[in-house]
Amino acid sequence: MSYKETKWTNPGGHAVTIYVHEKFDLARIGEGVHIGEGVRIGDLEHIGEGAIIGEEVRIGEGAIIGARASIGDLARIGEWAIIGEGVIIGEEVHIGDLARINKEVRIGARASIGDLARIGDLARIGKEVRIGEEVLIGEGAIIGARASIGDLAIIVSNDVCAKPLYMAPLPFGSSNYYITATPNYLSIGCESHTLKEWAEFDDERISSMDRYALDYWRKAKPIIFELLRGVGFYDA
Repeated sequence: MSYKETKWTNPGGHAVTIYVHEKFDLARIGEGVHIGEGVRIGDLEHIGEGAIIGEEVRIGEGAIIGARASIGDLARIGEWAIIGEGVIIGEEVHIGDLARINKEVRIGARASIGDLARIGDLARIGKEVRIGEEVLIGEGAIIGARASIGDLAIIVSNDVCAKPLYMAPLPFGSSNYYITATPNYLSIGCESHTLKEWAEFDDERISSMDRYALDYWRKAKPIIFELLRGVGFYDA
């Protein structure tokens, strides 16, 4: 990939040296954008008006940076990633390829967001959080500092996840579902419900989820809830 050195004049007249892909047109940068020294910009789609890009940031090919987004120094934005309007990203954050960060999300310094992850509007991601690939985090969810969330996990909207428990695949018989638990919710495969709801589901409700679900649940339920009790998520 070939880059060329270019001068960029920020609002107020301060000029900096940046490096842009040879195919990138500076016209794709909106009005009032502030860019730090040494930024490297791939052949991305556009940078929205009023965005702030810190020093030494790297932005990959095909990425979209929304209006009024703020990206801290030394951050890395992957190829084809989408950063929504008003998002604030701390320094040294890594956003993976094809990740989507929706409007008004806050991501703390040195956090890492995996490829294909999706983070809903208004979510809050703490410092040094590690989020795996293809993770779904719902609108308004809160992930505490230094939490680690494994691949394919689901955190539902408005959940507070100070210390998520990621159990990974738990196989029984012919079924193999990914499991994620927080102090409020348990996700198994594509199903996400409160811990109380899971504890009270009858056989008919479990059977409606999946053709293998009931057989799996009868074997996995005692083990899952023992793990939940062990980490203090469930005390019934």
